Amino acid sequence: MSTQDLDPTSAVPVPIEEDNTPLPVRIPLGRRPPPPPLVEGKLISLRSGGVLPLKSLAKLRLLRVDDLGDDSRWLAHSSPMQSAPVPAALAPLSQPVVVAPPVAAQSSQELPALPPDPEPTFRWKRLLPPSGSLQEISAVQLCGWAIATGYTGCLWLSQRSHQAEPGAPGRELFFDSGTLLGVRSTLQTDDLAELQGALWTQAQKKRAVDVLRKVRGEGLRKQLDLLVSAKLIDAKDFCQRQADYVMEVFCRALWPSEQPGFYRLTALELPPGEQTMLPLSPRLLLTQAVRRGYGLAPLQQSVGTLSTVLVPVSQALPQSGGAVLQSVGLSSLEEDALLRFDGERSLHEIAAVSGIGEHALYGLSYCLLALGALSHPHLLSPEEQKRRLLLQKARARARALNDAMTAIQRKARLCESADYYTLLGVGPRASLEEVRAGYLRERSALSPSVLPYRSRAAMDRELRQISLVLDEAYAVLSDPVRRACYSLGEPRMEAVRTG
Repeated sequence: MSTQDLDPTSAVPVPIEEDNTPLPVRIPLGRRPPPPPLVEGKLISLRSGGVLPLKSLAKLRLLRVDDLGDDSRWLAHSSPMQSAPVPAALAPLSQPVVVAPPVAAQSSQELPALPPDPEPTFRWKRLLPPSGSLQEISAVQLCGWAIATGYTGCLWLSQRSHQAEPGAPGRELFFDSGTLLGVRSTLQTDDLAELQGALWTQAQKKRAVDVLRKVRGEGLRKQLDLLVSAKLIDAKDFCQRQADYVMEVFCRALWPSEQPGFYRLTALELPPGEQTMLPLSPRLLLTQAVRRGYGLAPLQQSVGTLSTVLVPVSQALPQSGGAVLQSVGLSSLEEDALLRFDGERSLHEIAAVSGIGEHALYGLSYCLLALGALSHPHLLSPEEQKRRLLLQKARARARALNDAMTAIQRKARLCESADYYTLLGVGPRASLEEVRAGYLRERSALSPSVLPYRSRAAMDRELRQISLVLDEAYAVLSDPVRRACYSLGEPRMEAVRTG
């Protein structure tokens, strides 16, 4: 055997037959993200050990969920939400609340006791142990923690539960300040020839396996270089194939498995030549993995029922509520739903207002919990519970003030153009008692006991104008002679306004 045969970079020993196309079919645009983004108008090419500048991440054009084709079906309206009983107060406004007919009284022994709602299994941990079981904390929670805390290092995930087992296969996810740099996998299911061979013929896939056999433990770029040299991958698709492989292995690492699994936090670093520039934000990639790998049942077990109210962990900072996933490339329905996680709306109310599907809503909630932006109310400390109550009262006062000022402004504009009957809320043929009742109703709406002090102080001029116009309207409509004269002159006044 010559030394040339031992060289992994030597020529491919399997010849190209005439019935095999030298290049595989290009991936259709609907099945993959668009080509890699441009940095300063130039196409990125990181072949043969190029170094990735992390500062270039800010110049990338991030993809949106709408660009990913089939994944948009995940956002469609699901079937009626029957996973948990919904109180009548949470029913959508468009659907009437059906009240059941009264049932004959029964003794408490005959009525079966309703089981309490199961407590959600999710627990956010600020400090994670260096190793542990994936039964106590899921892979999604680990990656969310790494992204939210700006973790730098390697997250090793294995599908086997024995820590001391030598040579256990697993996946390595490398992070730098919360940014995913690349992945490595020793699982047979994550073989590059298996993941990239969907559009290859059987002969081409066999050639790819033979090409990669000698460099199975080498880096991803070296394997892709050999596939390009063997004309099994177009050189223009190099960056896209590299990003596709990293994103696919990342998503698979976050999917739940039948075996418990194990994790370790290590200080391993990915060589600069193996770092990958991804077209997706790490937070969006986390959402994509949850969307693809998790069903509705495990999400409900972790998040809770539809009546659950998730509260923001930080009330004052920008990352409160759903802001941590805003402007990362989500769809318009998801962006609208993120604005509703204010700690006062339940999951059912968020879905009814935003129109998002149940599965998508639970996926967003689970990702926000994993990123540490939301929490369950029963997990808050007494001090946090007290601050939350004070904040809710402050928000209620602010809403009352805003509603009062809006009503005063609307009434002030009405006093400038409407007739006396409209101002008092009565018809032209209203009796004296109805006119008096309308006047008292409108005046009571402007009383100091009803309006907040700040609205009275800010809208003092408008309130005095409204009071004068209401008094004038009552003085005219309560006097039969003045009312008759006003009714006779009303058509001429209307003609002057319209003419």
